[in-house]
Amino acid sequence: MTASTKVFNKIPKEVRFASLFSRVGVLPPNPVIYPASELSTLLAQKNLMEEGNIVVRFLVKEDGALVFGKEGAPEADVPAHSQLSQDASYLAVGNAFFDESGKLVGLNNKSGDFRPPFDTLQFALESILAAKIPLANKIEIVNVDKMDRNLRYEVTTVASKDLEKILGLAPVAAVQTVRPIEIKSVSAQESKSVPTPVFFQAAVKHYLTLKILRQKDVELEISPDLFNKFKLVAEGGGMVNPNYPLFQKTVKDLLVSKGIKLANEDARLLFVDAELKGNKIETLIGSGDLAPDETLAKGRARSS
Repeated sequence: MTASTKVFNKIPKEVRFASLFSRVGVLPPNPVIYPASELSTLLAQKNLMEEGNIVVRFLVKEDGALVFGKEGAPEADVPAHSQLSQDASYLAVGNAFFDESGKLVGLNNKSGDFRPPFDTLQFALESILAAKIPLANKIEIVNVDKMDRNLRYEVTTVASKDLEKILGLAPVAAVQTVRPIEIKSVSAQESKSVPTPVFFQAAVKHYLTLKILRQKDVELEISPDLFNKFKLVAEGGGMVNPNYPLFQKTVKDLLVSKGIKLANEDARLLFVDAELKGNKIETLIGSGDLAPDETLAKGRARSS
């Protein structure tokens, strides 16, 4: 058992799918699935204790939503992990352990349906923090892919107060206020304190730069969510990257929404490559995919 602030390798937050293993036909027809908001109802049930802790299974969906179910062989109201996802995909999946007061004391990446990588547990912890699930002072993170010489799973113990640092979550910029300005009333000669708060938060803008052959570049401001999705393509794989079709469709819709007309609305945008440069993603596309140069005027300026 170790204590550490370096627990996970950084990996892209991308949707993963089930293996070819399937138990269709033997799964319970009416499993009970609990959203994070109803976790306390699940934890209050009997027969969930295992070695002094309450054990349940969890899954993080594509949108980050966290769901839970009873742990055990799938039957009656006990769901298989694949039933928790409902669409056979996930960001993170495994078992979660709680003490009798309902505080999280540990989690692992155990799932026969999905066989998830250990590093996906960082996304589970992000969703747990977002759902404001109560945490014990220390949390054991168990890697079921590794065993020590005594055939025990590798366990890393972390302080719950260090989770944001471990996960690399940026703290929200602090709201700052200036000291109240002292104003004296001329008529009554009384002092009045008038608070003048100043609120600010640093914001990083994200851009998609389309480098069009024989035409001027088009730079569009995009949302952080789109930037993160496009980043998965820019970090490798190109046209064989599983995120590429979504990248292509979303860029095409984005161009249309910005008033940039396509030469052929049914044309397939030919993205030659995508490269990540700081807060910009640059992609080179074929010259025949867009209408003539004069129709690009609306898209030259950065726009939100």
